[in-house]
Amino acid sequence: MNKNAGFTLLELILTIIIIGVMAVSVVSRFADSEAFTAKIERENLISILSLAQQQALSGKPTEFVILNTPPRVTIRNTATATDFQFASTSFPQPLSAGITLTPATLTLTYNRLGEIATVSAIIINSNGTPDVQICVETSGYAHAQLVGAPCP
Repeated sequence: MNKNAGFTLLELILTIIIIGVMAVSVVSRFADSEAFTAKIERENLISILSLAQQQALSGKPTEFVILNTPPRVTIRNTATATDFQFASTSFPQPLSAGITLTPATLTLTYNRLGEIATVSAIIINSNGTPDVQICVETSGYAHAQLVGAPCP
């Protein structure tokens, strides 16, 4: 009888699966946590900008403000000059450790249609390095964009 030496298809598939699981667990330990934090801040800021726009659309005079020291953001009612407070969220919101914004101070005033006067760019810096850019269009729409690319 001639026995062929080799692996079965099942053994090869199981080996590939085990190597894949090990690779994922090792890569996650070496992932860039600063870039991850910057991406979380990006999503958080886009949500806050959208919330400010929604408040303006509901008839409340609203502005989004970046405050410099310590770095934080807030949504303010311009009629009463008070920060908005929501059920589980209070403003001003601090930024994550190591995160700063460019410009360091900014005020975006929303009209009752949820619009702002001029296009604005907010750059999220992680330990001094620009990582993410948020563009806020005159329509009030906020979205992420490559750093350095002009906002529409």
